[in-house]
Amino acid sequence: KTEGLKGFYVGWGPTVARNLPYIVITFTTFNHWKTQELKKSEKTSLDTKTAVRFGMGAALVGCLGTQPLDVIKTRMMTQAASDLTPYSSAFHCLKDIIATEGFSAFLAGLPPRAAYLAPLWGAQFFLNEKLTRAMGEMNYKGQLKKIVRGPSPGPGRNAWVKHKGVVWTVGVPKGRTRNADIGTQTKISLASIDDRLAQAGTHKSKIIEATVFLTNMKEFKGFDKEWKAWMPEGIGASRATVGVASLANNDKVEIKVTVAA
Repeated sequence: KTEGLKGFYVGWGPTVARNLPYIVITFTTFNHWKTQELKKSEKTSLDTKTAVRFGMGAALVGCLGTQPLDVIKTRMMTQAASDLTPYSSAFHCLKDIIATEGFSAFLAGLPPRAAYLAPLWGAQFFLNEKLTRAMGEMNYKGQLKKIVRGPSPGPGRNAWVKHKGVVWTVGVPKGRTRNADIGTQTKISLASIDDRLAQAGTHKSKIIEATVFLTNMKEFKGFDKEWKAWMPEGIGASRATVGVASLANNDKVEIKVTVAA
């Protein structure tokens, strides 16, 4: 009735001037302590006690840094609600407090403010650490569920792996004769890749890249002839050929490919 809607916003300037630096100081302090602790402990998140301790400590630092602003904000709001002449500005309030009460007045109310803010922010940072860790674990498990794996030819291996629209697989000349030449071994390896890509629901026409391992680089032409015959017309891949000292089962060639699903 007496002040209108603007009466609800008395002291909004000092309130913002207090809250903004308080949040900046509190979060910056907490994150600095957290970063140092994680480096030292070589962990990825804080334990419960440390999160609460750092959260309460950061809140106390924030209180100390912004208490003068809190005093000015409170004085302006209470002065406006009393019969006293309201302060004309935050600067007017600042000058009046210094002149009548001295600088020590700017620490008035610090203990009760710290008493309620420290536990509050300690709990907030503790819950933030808990939720961040829980959401990270949920995301990790969700990503694992999206990885599709083909049959396992042996411990620690899968015939193919599919994730986010991409398939990875390897072809080897399994079942070859002992003296099979590079051309024969390449044909067998590429046929194996065809079978595995079919299992994964894709085709060599969607090939993206390939890495070829040869035990004898002098046999590259023999390999390359079969590769060209295998590739669909008009289709190419980013391909690299690597010379190696030996391959499993004394094979001459091994081919790894990445294919769009």
